[in-house]
Amino acid sequence: MEMAKIKENIDNGLEGKLKRFEAIMGYSLSDKTKFEYIKIARGLIKGNLPVKSKSRYLQAKSVAKKLRDHGIAYIDIPKWQKRGDSRNLEYIQRKLISEDDFTKILFHLPDTPKGEELNLAMKIAFYSGLRLHEVLKLTDKHIKINDHIIIKITGKGGKFRTTYLPKDMSKEMKKFRGFTISYEYTRSTIARSSKKAGIGISFHALRHSFLTRLVNKGVPLPQVQKIAGHSNIITTAIYLHFSDEVDANLEKLGY
Repeated sequence: MEMAKIKENIDNGLEGKLKRFEAIMGYSLSDKTKFEYIKIARGLIKGNLPVKSKSRYLQAKSVAKKLRDHGIAYIDIPKWQKRGDSRNLEYIQRKLISEDDFTKILFHLPDTPKGEELNLAMKIAFYSGLRLHEVLKLTDKHIKINDHIIIKITGKGGKFRTTYLPKDMSKEMKKFRGFTISYEYTRSTIARSSKKAGIGISFHALRHSFLTRLVNKGVPLPQVQKIAGHSNIITTAIYLHFSDEVDANLEKLGY
């Protein structure tokens, strides 16, 4: 499909979601307020909404909840953070988990069919960096298994990207057809299970941990940016702060 046609399909999908959102707002709001909420919804769905104040953040959080509650779009809204690199670093640092901690959390998931689904959903996020809404909309049509496990998706902001899974997951991914678990079930069950494990996290922590591992293993930053689906490499560069290994260039200088 040519790029112009792909862009047209993305734009049509976005406008359809915005029309659905406008319909649920009803008639009690002024035209000015409706326009502002639609503007926020557009930015959230496209993944490019600037949030420079606490009031704007609260508006975005409210709109995201309405989008989610009505099944229009599923968007993670992190806790409010004041602007500044150091605060962003602290925010990500609190979300990082090791593979050992990840295994502990999986152990505390419910021993039910839904729990098994969530187990796989978490593995996919932890080893591919997909966001929650990207994981839950996955089907076997997004996955190609040959010498590698390749996932091709349309992610945040309507951007196409490719990511991967470890080869040792091929057996369970060959059986995979899609998820039936809901957004709310996923979030609430992870909160309970991680608390039981003594490691309180959100689903998004799995993505942060994956991207940090890539950087620590020496994957070039532009490639990490591509896998993550970041529109700006500055966002990806935050993860450089968690790499404390001495690379080959430093070794040559005697470090």
